[in-house]
Amino acid sequence: MSPQSYQNSTFYWEYLPPELRTIVLGLLLANLNEETTIPPRYHILSAYATVCREWQYFFERRNFRTLTLHQSDLPEFNSIVQGQRRFFLQWIWLRLELPEYDCRLCNKPESTVEINRNNSIFTNALWDLFAILSTWQKKREFDEKGLTLELSAHSPSDSKHLFKELDSRINDTAWSRNEDGYKEQPHDPTHGWGDGLRVQWISEGDKMRVFGHPDGLKFNLRAQSARKMRTLPKLRLVKTLVIRRQFYRAFSVSKALQPIIKSLTQLENFTYEAWRGINTKHYSGRKTRDDENNILFLDVFKYRRSLRKVAIFEDYIESDDEETELETEPERNTLLGEDLARSSRNFEDLHASINVDAKDFFYAFWPGANPKYKNEVKWKNLKYLSLTSLFLNPADYNQLIQTAALAAQRMPQLEVMELWNGGEGYACIFRYERRINQPRIQLLSTWLGQLGTQEKESWRIVASEHSDYHELQTEQIHLETDLMEGYISVLSYLVLKGRLLNAISLQQKQMEIRSL
Repeated sequence: MSPQSYQNSTFYWEYLPPELRTIVLGLLLANLNEETTIPPRYHILSAYATVCREWQYFFERRNFRTLTLHQSDLPEFNSIVQGQRRFFLQWIWLRLELPEYDCRLCNKPESTVEINRNNSIFTNALWDLFAILSTWQKKREFDEKGLTLELSAHSPSDSKHLFKELDSRINDTAWSRNEDGYKEQPHDPTHGWGDGLRVQWISEGDKMRVFGHPDGLKFNLRAQSARKMRTLPKLRLVKTLVIRRQFYRAFSVSKALQPIIKSLTQLENFTYEAWRGINTKHYSGRKTRDDENNILFLDVFKYRRSLRKVAIFEDYIESDDEETELETEPERNTLLGEDLARSSRNFEDLHASINVDAKDFFYAFWPGANPKYKNEVKWKNLKYLSLTSLFLNPADYNQLIQTAALAAQRMPQLEVMELWNGGEGYACIFRYERRINQPRIQLLSTWLGQLGTQEKESWRIVASEHSDYHELQTEQIHLETDLMEGYISVLSYLVLKGRLLNAISLQQKQMEIRSL
């Protein structure tokens, strides 16, 4: 039956029992979810919402729950999302689209003019969105539970040249995956793709075109909207900030994320899946990202005291072009772990993958550390913690596990801790679970690792401090070497995987591994 037919039958609809009306609306929505592709789905929902007030409330509550906005949508955004629609809104994805380019530019870094133009696009969009939301705030026209703001930036051309893997995920959202995007295997020999596989090295120019300048997008205070208001409006209605791994382009921490987070006065949750960046003849992707993370941990996290849940996942592209490699790749920055340990003491949920090593996070408890550090460090609210570590290897894992136990004694609310490491052909996970009935520690490894007496005793002390049930269950589990295709294979074994990486991001990574 068409929406118009429903309008003609409104009289009869009102005579149906409320329970039956709810069932009918639910069936319509379920049928739409199963059989309709995403763009037409919203058009049909909008049509259903015109039938009567009851239908309008039911379908708009779902239609306006999540919104994807491009910068061109912002002029109409405020006028369309009015009244109760503002209370329905839970998630805004500001999906910035940068100008397109052709094959003459696809393997060349952006020019200074292009960099400034992209920074202005970013600046104008953020300033305009924050200005709009600040007017909602004054009128208290928002759900007190708060909004999620997601940020991303890409050019539609990014997926048309050397980085065709983007084409499979370009229409994914944080809440749903576009299944059709994974059906076609790219084949474009001109751009180095054959039968779904990349068969050509990626040059420095190719990478810099898609990743942008290594420092990331930054605010241009000469942009039109920024000249109107020199600083971003303060927003208390945004409580979650999300940056997923979907696109490669980063945002500068000092010149973008820091002022954004300082403007989000009630920010509680931060999901940050920024790519490490790329190596060029003049830049180390790792050092650039480490320097940015240093600012994030030392300045931003310490300043924004409302933060409670932080998940940082740093993916990277394996180097495949010797011409763009630096002579020496910098060693890991041990200060990052120490800085994160200091700035996370009020967090309830913390996950740092690949860019921070657990050994450095537990610096105050490592043998030889100054005893006063141990007494100064305490995570009074921390419930869930996951960290990666290169020291989860056959030679060093016991010492790391024992040190982690000393740190856990300074985490009175701890429910689950997972330390993990993995690569092609190897993996290790150490897990502690508080559990009501019986606390448990588990060691999962590809080398049949064993928990020694000292490790067991150290964690028995932790368990006894966390509950009255002192008997600690211990398990050693063997992981099959052949099943380990990289660190992504380890994620499927983690209890906390849903907290350290967005669910759609995890599915994207799994699909990418299968296509190799």
